[in-house]
Amino acid sequence: MKKIIYKISLALLLGASFASCSEDSLDPTLSNVRDTDTQPLATDVDLTMLVNGMYKRMAAPEYYGRDYIIFGEARTDNAFSAGYSNRFVTVSQYRINIGDAYPDDTWLQIYRIIHSANLNATGITGDTDAITEAKAQAYAIRALAHFDLMKLYGQMHVQDGGATALGIPYRKTSDVNTVSNVRNTIAEIRDFAYEDLDASIATISNTSKIKLTKQAVHGLKARMALYFGTFFPADYAVAKTEAELAIAEGGAVVAEEAFISTFASGDLGANSVFDIGVPADDHNSSNGL
Repeated sequence: MKKIIYKISLALLLGASFASCSEDSLDPTLSNVRDTDTQPLATDVDLTMLVNGMYKRMAAPEYYGRDYIIFGEARTDNAFSAGYSNRFVTVSQYRINIGDAYPDDTWLQIYRIIHSANLNATGITGDTDAITEAKAQAYAIRALAHFDLMKLYGQMHVQDGGATALGIPYRKTSDVNTVSNVRNTIAEIRDFAYEDLDASIATISNTSKIKLTKQAVHGLKARMALYFGTFFPADYAVAKTEAELAIAEGGAVVAEEAFISTFASGDLGANSVFDIGVPADDHNSSNGL
């Protein structure tokens, strides 16, 4: 069964009727879970809510809300787990074992996002601009999610690694009958990710920095190309071109004395390209970064 988390707007809750109460009115009808087998995506609103759900899942503790960032920090000179909360001890000590939940949890969370991005969006009715934008968002998110998975689980840096090493399965469908669990090579993942980003760039129009914009997607492709340049030197030129395209979209470099305050303010600064929104009433609490 395929279930998708939707971010329900508070406005929906304010549309209650003033009719007299009955037993039926006590049964809740709003849900943040939808079985897309019995209730397939049908409208532009469905797609927009689906995209909101993808960003919600990106902010979860298992991904950008905590774990994905700490996996890197705890293995550098920047941070170390002292074990007081018994969290990330094995990560910090480079001794993750089969009983640790960290690898499974992050793998599953990111593939949930990919599953959402791959849901069939044909025959959708409603505002064509909204439909096009939702698809552009899904292409970019799918590329980013696979890139992050590859960096964490790929074998490109082990013995005999490189472009032909195995990475992770790059999934372009959520059909359980055709989805593949075969790991693609690093070269294949690179090509698929570039295709998805180019498809997004072609139609994306969002300007809000709490979702991906054209500038952010150009920046993401520049970052990917810089990484893949290790295996494909020609990609360094791609990184330069995409960075220039991102810069051309606007923004500014904040003054040195204001740099720290841009993080403390909670507002989107002029130097922001893409921020995952974590509102005060919807954060990860003690499981947050």
